[in-house]
Amino acid sequence: MELIDLVHFYSTAIDAKEWTALNRVFTPDCRIIYRSGTQSGDGVAPMRVFETCDEIIDAIAPLHDHLEASLHHMTNIVIRFEDEDRAVGRTYGRILLIHSTHPGGPAYQSAGIYDDRFVRTAQGWRIAERTWTRLYAEGNDRILEKPQTD
Repeated sequence: MELIDLVHFYSTAIDAKEWTALNRVFTPDCRIIYRSGTQSGDGVAPMRVFETCDEIIDAIAPLHDHLEASLHHMTNIVIRFEDEDRAVGRTYGRILLIHSTHPGGPAYQSAGIYDDRFVRTAQGWRIAERTWTRLYAEGNDRILEKPQTD
């Protein structure tokens, strides 16, 4: 249950724009890979790779701060323990981003799979590695760009 709560805490922290809370989700030296492609990822190059928790916070905060809302829905969470201090997990994710006055449209949504590697630390369970594979997207794909104002 603790690992499922951690997966949900990630989405809640992002949707609440509480960026420092991500330090309670990821190890400081986590590796996070964002890619687009098939579920297996065969032949699909990463879209973006981050090597630390601070790096991911620095990257995603400005992409979300101007949004009116984001909704990260996590479902079908499956966890498999490798030993008492390590586990792997897979979660289906659906993300809705909203900015009602953004040029090109008010919403963007995507769906895909999070593959996680969890480790137990002195502070509790953390995600040491996460790969997001986007399988579907529609809407205004520029919504993560802050609109220019005159």
